[in-house]
Amino acid sequence: MNAINPSMVDFIRIYMSSDIEFVAGGQAYLTLGITAAIGVFALLAFLFAMLRKPIAAMVFDVMSMLAFALQNYDFSDRGVVPSDTFAWGWGMYLYVVAFILTVVCAIWTMIDRRRMRKQAAAA
Repeated sequence: MNAINPSMVDFIRIYMSSDIEFVAGGQAYLTLGITAAIGVFALLAFLFAMLRKPIAAMVFDVMSMLAFALQNYDFSDRGVVPSDTFAWGWGMYLYVVAFILTVVCAIWTMIDRRRMRKQAAAA
C-alpha cells in the first residue's frame, strides 16, 4: 500500500482492516458500496456509449456523477479529504470533465440521429 498517495482501493482496505467496530463495519461497507456504484455506473455509461444508446449513457453517467458527489460529500464530512495529509488531486476535476463530455457527446449523437433520419426520409 502506498501511504503517501493512497488509492480508493487502499482507503477501502484501511477501513476493512480497522480495529474500530463502527469503522470496520458500517462505514467501510458504505464506502465500499459508493465506490462500487461509481465503477458500475461508469462502466454501464461507457457500455451504452459504445452501443450508441445516448439516453441510457446519459442516465448512467448522471447516476455515476451523483455517486461520485456522494462520495466527495462523505469524505469531506468525515474530514478524510481534504485534510492536512490528503488533498483532492486532479482526479476529482477529471471526473467532472468526463461527465460533461459524456453528456455533450450523447446529446450530439441524438441530434445526429435525428438529422440522419430526416435525410433518409427526404430521399
